[in-house]
Amino acid sequence: MTGVAGVWNTGFSYLQSIYSSCYVAIIDDDFWEPNHPFECERMSASGTADVVLSGIRVSRSGEVVGVNIPVSITVDDFLIGNPGWQGSNTFIRLDKALEVGGFINGMVSCNDRDFAIRVLDTSPNITFTEKATVTWNICHRPDALSAPR
Repeated sequence: MTGVAGVWNTGFSYLQSIYSSCYVAIIDDDFWEPNHPFECERMSASGTADVVLSGIRVSRSGEVVGVNIPVSITVDDFLIGNPGWQGSNTFIRLDKALEVGGFINGMVSCNDRDFAIRVLDTSPNITFTEKATVTWNICHRPDALSAPR
């Protein structure tokens, strides 16, 4: 498999081969605060949460232009925009990620949204860190999908 979906799915397969149960933290082309994985693990309720979502700081050219801290999330929220679940704030039980078939290979964009919607369709137990520990850098390259057209 190629592309970001292939990389993430290869990681899922590797983890499945060595762990009977674990969480997977996804990182895209964004940045985590050093405490991000620890905050997610702390909020996992000792492994009972299927998904833990942190907040996301939105940065353009080093300036924070927004902060999205989800406290609830539904499939319908994706119909009007990004409700605060992206690749880099995905912290999910490996078995839940595999249950939905991982990421779909070949998608040019919205891998994270597609994945999130399919996970939400399973009625997962979701907890929230209620703090922004991820920074999403928009427009950091002229060819980035987040760049204005």
